[in-house]
Amino acid sequence: MAIPTPQLPLSLGLKDSTTFENFHTGANPEALAYLRALSAGTELPPAVYLWGEPGTGKSHLLQALCHAAAARYQPAFYLPLQAAAEFPLEALHGLEQMRVICLDDIQAVHREQEWAHALIGLFERLRTTRGALVVTGAGPVSELGLMPALASRLASGLSFHLHRLDPEQCAEALQLRAERRGMHLPEDSARYLVRHRGANPEQLFATLEILDRASLAAKRRLTLPFVRGVLNSDS
Repeated sequence: MAIPTPQLPLSLGLKDSTTFENFHTGANPEALAYLRALSAGTELPPAVYLWGEPGTGKSHLLQALCHAAAARYQPAFYLPLQAAAEFPLEALHGLEQMRVICLDDIQAVHREQEWAHALIGLFERLRTTRGALVVTGAGPVSELGLMPALASRLASGLSFHLHRLDPEQCAEALQLRAERRGMHLPEDSARYLVRHRGANPEQLFATLEILDRASLAAKRRLTLPFVRGVLNSDS
């Protein structure tokens, strides 16, 4: 788990399910391999930028990196910038002492000059401590409207464009997540879920949670008729 600082609310904790093992690689093997190596302590370029549209697994990968680093007793920290208004700029103080710092959704603070200056300061302090900084955004750095000095620092590191899973990969990801939860999700049930819930992993995993509870309550397996019945009653 990420190591909190006194200024941050407890709601910023990591989800237990966001691990590398629960991430379906899809068309993103290079990004996954890089982050795994980073979590193992391999000396790599310190600044990494991950970008892609919603549903590509950016937040999952950041949290998985923190989980993996912490499992090796390497201090790691995850900060969702969408919640930046909930805590002060002082939250960034001392983060340079972490082995891994993960900042999610950098575009959330693109209009906040004070945050931009604070993040630039963090970049500079990390040059001395050699901590790794991994940042996510909704698009290429040049399209986020960031302060030029901040954008140039982000662009100076490695960049990985994350791609969405196709419907077949979404079904495989659902089966993988079910297996990790101790459930068996047949292939026809997984494909049915993707057809009727769409190829959005976050929504599909939320549906799987519903099915898990319904399966336990009814003591039924996740057969296609059972899955169809649960979804029809939930709609």
